[in-house]
Amino acid sequence: MKNGIHGWYRLGIVLSAVWVVSLVAYVVYESQRSEFEKRYFFDSIPSLAYHSGTSDDPIPLESKFRLRVFFIALSIPLIVGWLPAVGLAIVRWVRRGFEHEEEKA
Repeated sequence: MKNGIHGWYRLGIVLSAVWVVSLVAYVVYESQRSEFEKRYFFDSIPSLAYHSGTSDDPIPLESKFRLRVFFIALSIPLIVGWLPAVGLAIVRWVRRGFEHEEEKA
């Protein structure tokens, strides 16, 4: 990494940005779906405020955003890609430090 960011790190940045944009786009898409079609980022909870009380009426549902699930999905590139990449860069950096000490002796 003598001149700026190495190509693999640039690729990681681009892929992470694509992941975040895609994830946010999917959350927006899912928020526009009917209450029965929401699966990952929204919980459908019964809304008893508007229920008439008869057993024949369907119970209306309200959506509740699952923030914890969203943050877990958002952190997947960090865990899968960036932590190993940074760990490898640190190992290489330490190894280069020892190589320079051997050249001086």
